[in-house]
Amino acid sequence: MATPPDGTKLSLGKLGRATAVGNSNYTSKTSLNSAGRDSSTGKTKLSDFYIGSVDSTLSGYPYVDEQTNETYTMTFTNENSLFQSRIAARADNFTWTTNNSSLFNMNGTQDYTTQYNAGVIADNTTPIGVTREANLVTDPDFNNWSTANLLGDWDESGGTVISKQTLASQSPSGSNSFAVLFNTQDGYIEQSFTVKGNSTYQIRALVSSSNSGQGNLECEISGAYHQETFKSLAGNEEWREFREDFYTSGSANVNQTLKLKFTAVSASSDHKPLLDTVFFERWEGANFSDTEVIISGKYHDDGQSDGFNDHATRYNTAITKTVEIQDTYGGLAIACFLPETLIRMADGTDKKIEELSVGDTVLSIELEGLPDEDEGYSVWKEFTMLASDDMTTMKTSEANIEKIFYDYMDGYWDINDGLIKITSEHDMWTFADHLFGPRWEWNTPLELSGHFGTSQNKTPYYLMDVGGNKIEIESIEYVTGEIEVVNIDVEPLDIYFAGGVLVHNKGASSDPG
Repeated sequence: MATPPDGTKLSLGKLGRATAVGNSNYTSKTSLNSAGRDSSTGKTKLSDFYIGSVDSTLSGYPYVDEQTNETYTMTFTNENSLFQSRIAARADNFTWTTNNSSLFNMNGTQDYTTQYNAGVIADNTTPIGVTREANLVTDPDFNNWSTANLLGDWDESGGTVISKQTLASQSPSGSNSFAVLFNTQDGYIEQSFTVKGNSTYQIRALVSSSNSGQGNLECEISGAYHQETFKSLAGNEEWREFREDFYTSGSANVNQTLKLKFTAVSASSDHKPLLDTVFFERWEGANFSDTEVIISGKYHDDGQSDGFNDHATRYNTAITKTVEIQDTYGGLAIACFLPETLIRMADGTDKKIEELSVGDTVLSIELEGLPDEDEGYSVWKEFTMLASDDMTTMKTSEANIEKIFYDYMDGYWDINDGLIKITSEHDMWTFADHLFGPRWEWNTPLELSGHFGTSQNKTPYYLMDVGGNKIEIESIEYVTGEIEVVNIDVEPLDIYFAGGVLVHNKGASSDPG
């Protein structure tokens, strides 16, 4: 039991107000026995209702799926036996707020704890083919080219590039009457803009060429960490739509500069590639419209600044918490884990994935030579290590959680009867002695499933535990049914231990379409 410091003044009248057995003026006669609700001969002391301070944080999860609820609680230090039942349980002694009542509003009794209900984040209900953000390309149809040589928002070099006016009847659908004509080989146009990490973008353009069957035009997309080139865009005399997806690695909350470049790799007097109507758009999917709200709770007896516990630190002070309401619209699937999956923290403890917070530090490991995920999925996915590399001697390290995602999926893989429950595209560090020789490599559950279930295949596959030891995969089973899943992004190292085994940040850059 906490002992009030010397000099602490505890008022019976104010206690009566706090416990609703006295008058609001707190000077009227109040029974200590009534305040404690003890009609027997048991002893009640003023100090039984004492607290030392109001804690500076609200307990409750900082990420809430839309159309679900979460309970938040004020906590107290040096709390004595009757404070909880006689003061904290009385709603008149607390005030809760939200800065966005339409999206995150209180429900039920609001005493020292209250429930907030998350509303609906509006989804884009149009077909998946058009569920994308706004086009990032400035002057996508080249309408800003006032003259053939004034390129407007595009940069030009390497050869002759002009703006060409075509007949309306010859223009592709959705285009105005202007196009880019590449007069000479190596001529190009380019434009730079800002994109988000950990996202899938779609590049679309209309192309044509007078030289059928020739790879006359190519598109290069380059960022700070990797680039990709798409060749042979214009292959015949008819207008066609070029369409590809481009995945930006890294953290979703970190912006990157990206350059889009179109080059004529084959052009002459008798064949000149044409380009029109360029789009570069981010796919809309889960977490596209995540929204932050701010809630607060305040302890003050009967709403008054002078209360029974007005000596307590942070009495009559709003304790705030930022909560992110998660848009669970399932466009771009995020590879992830089921709730209650244990994540190994840097201090050696395990914490359920749904109880993690941004800024928490997890245990990681330094795999020498592992490319950063910002170099692209295709780069780090191909990374392997030899059987002679002793995983038990690998240097451990730490990584910080930068982002937490929630979504719903239609099923998951159960490995070794509950060892780890994981979605199809999430890579794990595995070992096998197969056609390429014994080695460590990245594999998804979907890839691993192809090695099980047949009597012909006798090659064992292993996962790696936190000590660098091998765990043989004895069973892998797909479980159907909609389930909630959670994923985290850790930096600067991109790997961590989930369910006791080493995993990578996320899965492949799958086509949302």
